[in-house]
Amino acid sequence: MIELTAAKGSTMFTMSMASMQSAELTDKRQDNIKVVMDDLKEQGVISFTEIQENPSGVLGGRPIKVYYVSERDSHVVVARVSVAYTGVILPTTIGH
Repeated sequence: MIELTAAKGSTMFTMSMASMQSAELTDKRQDNIKVVMDDLKEQGVISFTEIQENPSGVLGGRPIKVYYVSERDSHVVVARVSVAYTGVILPTTIGH
């Protein structure tokens, strides 16, 4: 996991998960994860930092846009795209 420090206004926070990692975790395509993330950001539910990366071996080495979110927002994204994840995490948060 890559951790980045970012600022929102005067608040500093750590970005803890990339859209690529969310895609791997949920077995979804990254472009589909980014669509969900765009929708959630538009609704004001999450925020993210967009970074252009050039990962080796991916898309022939062409740069791709990767979204980084905080730990809280990564849970929101994964819960939105994976019902199984919600079923696992919800009981732990309510103490069952």
